[in-house]
Amino acid sequence: MITTDYEKVFRCPSCGSLGAIFLVKVDGAQVIIKQKCPIHGGRVFKVPLKELESYMNLILDGIYRCYTCGGPALLGPVQYSGPYAIIKCVCQTTHAGQKPQKIWSTIYLDAIKNQLERPEPVVQQIKEEEIEVKAPEIVPEEEEEPVPEKLKICPNCGTELEGNEKFCGICGAKLTD
Repeated sequence: MITTDYEKVFRCPSCGSLGAIFLVKVDGAQVIIKQKCPIHGGRVFKVPLKELESYMNLILDGIYRCYTCGGPALLGPVQYSGPYAIIKCVCQTTHAGQKPQKIWSTIYLDAIKNQLERPEPVVQQIKEEEIEVKAPEIVPEEEEEPVPEKLKICPNCGTELEGNEKFCGICGAKLTD
């Protein structure tokens, strides 16, 4: 049985650098990967889906790279749209305006799960002080107005009341203020 060296597959064939992955999608039994080498530009290659565990760490490494320079990037906001996780990483140097990455959400979630199960982290998260975090707005509960005690006996004639009358049914006295 031939084993594939996925480390070599994920490197640029011209210079050997690891580029930023900007698209990962599943097509039948294959995973289609679009990657950009910072020197030689973009390329597309396919790897077998059944061997996903063999190259999962390389997908994560490619996701957490700057699209412009190929250097390490920090995980930015992640949104889900259809079958994709849309990720916007932040370059650790000065490259702003990263291209959003479309990663098949099940692959991305599996990769994150594998990353969490490993003792050493693969990616450094953006520190909380670097992004504006808004606390959820807490709306105080409105205090209910006290319900006036309902009269049980008419103060005028002493007739027993049910408690919701405005006038006494016997003498006609007004019961509410």
